[in-house]
Amino acid sequence: MGKKYDFFVYNEQNKEVYRWSNNKAFTAALSKLDLKKDEKLSYTEVWNLQDDQGKPVPSGNYTISLQILVNSESQTIHKDDLTNQLKIQINQ
Repeated sequence: MGKKYDFFVYNEQNKEVYRWSNNKAFTAALSKLDLKKDEKLSYTEVWNLQDDQGKPVPSGNYTISLQILVNSESQTIHKDDLTNQLKIQINQ
């Protein structure tokens, strides 16, 4: 399956501590999906609160950044429209 999205977790120092796609293999296959106006696309993933080395992250504030990876034939979609961020606090 080709990589359609990725998400990253950054600590309070804005250092990347986790990348969902690390240690995963993806095909180079292209796929086409046509969305109608106001139609939505969603993905679900679970982060296990561990860093890229498999160690639990310490308590603190984190930013999760999501990127949808598509090429659009439309000139109306900007890269910023395909990203989102969420701030969370972890208390371990």
